[in-house]
Amino acid sequence: MEVLTAYDINFDQVLTITTDNGADTIQATNDFNYEINTSSNGDSIAGDLICMDLDLSIDGISYVRSRAQTFQRCVTDVLTSTEIKEKLDTIRTIVNKLRTPLYLNWFRNENYPMPILDNSSRWTSTYRMLQRLIELKDYIEQIKHDAALEISYDTWHLQLNS
Repeated sequence: MEVLTAYDINFDQVLTITTDNGADTIQATNDFNYEINTSSNGDSIAGDLICMDLDLSIDGISYVRSRAQTFQRCVTDVLTSTEIKEKLDTIRTIVNKLRTPLYLNWFRNENYPMPILDNSSRWTSTYRMLQRLIELKDYIEQIKHDAALEISYDTWHLQLNS
């Protein structure tokens, strides 16, 4: 409430609150609506506010869950599932091996793109790592003699091409 007042924003100018999906933010929205509904003159102003049919309508201001965070959580759940995590761990080991000086020099000399190691807390970096590995598949197939770089058929087709 103080922030709205500080920026001279009227309650009736607030249509929705978009936040992460935390229980504390839902409670803050409930508290905000309670304050609006019991304004200083005692009149309920909720009827004047536009309540859209969104994720959750809380008497007055609609609460909108962050789609990006929901998507992030879905992707994280998939990537941390046992089968996928095991394949990603194998792939990370291979990428680490490909990033050793021996192979990096070969990449430079042959003008191949460098392998990318992901940051496991950022799924987009995992995606980029997998995309780059697909680009390097022919090269990796050429150096199969190194057992540490062996990628199974299942890993290539279940993890990288799905």
